[in-house]
Amino acid sequence: MTATASTKQEQDTDVEPTTVDPTTVDQARVDRIVATLESEGACIEPDVISAAEADRANAVIGELLDKEASADTREAGQQRIGEIAVKHQVLRNLLCHPLVVAVWRRLLGEDMVSSTWTVNTIHPGKGKVGWHSDHPFWAMEPPYPAEWLAGQTVWMIDDLTEHNGATGYVSRSHLERRPPTSGEDWPEGGLLATGTRGSVVFGHGAWWHTSTANQSDRQRSVLLGMYVKTIITPMEDMRDQLRRIDNPTELETQIMSSNQRIPQNIVTPHPDSTG
Repeated sequence: MTATASTKQEQDTDVEPTTVDPTTVDQARVDRIVATLESEGACIEPDVISAAEADRANAVIGELLDKEASADTREAGQQRIGEIAVKHQVLRNLLCHPLVVAVWRRLLGEDMVSSTWTVNTIHPGKGKVGWHSDHPFWAMEPPYPAEWLAGQTVWMIDDLTEHNGATGYVSRSHLERRPPTSGEDWPEGGLLATGTRGSVVFGHGAWWHTSTANQSDRQRSVLLGMYVKTIITPMEDMRDQLRRIDNPTELETQIMSSNQRIPQNIVTPHPDSTG
């Protein structure tokens, strides 16, 4: 059955929700990641989960790729899967991973929320895109605000190499406070975020980055998680996804925008017809 907006979560009763409190993670590790992010705009952190845990996530992703493939995705050679928070507990656990949550709470506030949580799979010979900054920065006129508004999280579910579509980025580009102008050309100072599966790339929302072409003979997958200050409107309707999860945890509920204010019209009462 192809997942739709009305589909309840997949059967994942063999997986328990994460119960690790983000406040209990190694604060020295969080300090180091945050310091690198503020200075360089990106930080590649190895071994956030084990290779076995990454393989488990990859198996779940593989099933979703098969279910949701279409003629368009096969022709494009790149498959993006949304609404994944509602599709398997394994994926929700990574959305709410305590190290990731601890880092983004430090930079975006205790009440930060998820803006989008998706799979991005690139098939052999495909995947090159233009350089860009992330939402909400691409929706703004430069100069971008200097404060932290958003952070990107790239989970390496496969090993990422210089040959299979690793993320490219420009160190310290977040300090430019403007979008890149290089189009698809490789800019001066461009780097590749390579690493083993289970690693995470943390990036400032305004960083200049791209996905490179997959020149290998196998597909490669990453998970992309954007987190934002609670004043920023998320890109995905995370609250809608939350409604379709049975018994979400307190952390899942908070991360998926349950406490975020919903815009409402201000209604002026009609004057009494009697005066």
